[in-house]
Amino acid sequence: MKSVELVNVSFTYPNGFKAVENVSMVINKGENVAIIGQNGAGKTTTVKMMNGLLRPTEGAIFINEENTKSFTTAQISKKVGYVFQNPGDQLFNKTVYDEIAFALRANKVGEKEIEKRVTEAAELCHVREFLDHNPYDLPFSLRKFVTIAIVVANNCDILVLDEPTAGQDLLEKNGWRKLLKNLIQMVKLLLP
Repeated sequence: MKSVELVNVSFTYPNGFKAVENVSMVINKGENVAIIGQNGAGKTTTVKMMNGLLRPTEGAIFINEENTKSFTTAQISKKVGYVFQNPGDQLFNKTVYDEIAFALRANKVGEKEIEKRVTEAAELCHVREFLDHNPYDLPFSLRKFVTIAIVVANNCDILVLDEPTAGQDLLEKNGWRKLLKNLIQMVKLLLP
């Protein structure tokens, strides 16, 4: 089953810069895919279109075989979790707990379930001991893990990580490797 399909997708910014041109790809359920290219090649623009943060100026994007054109960004983000390259673009609450719980509360998930999901996601992402800390008091690398915990807690079908190892040293990259391995295993367990 196709999870994500881009069909002749292009995106032009309002200033006329064409960042993505005629991209087509299929990502099937259970696949792990890396989009690699030079800076400025359109990678971030492409993945932001998968999440609905940007809309294609041409072509179509399908998530679970449904055209994203007929959905709001909020509806798409329930299916496609997006972790920004810079966690500062994604974090705004006073505690790590509230960051991870924010979307769950917005979606009216019960507090008992929120506590369970926040705790599990924080544990998986190695930020449980920081739940009562302000995310901006944490180093950059831990803030990245907080943003992943946000997406994990929301049980999205698709997880998009934009430049996940940017700004990480070797030890932190090894932590990323372990986390990604755990996420892949978790997704495989959830697949029917």
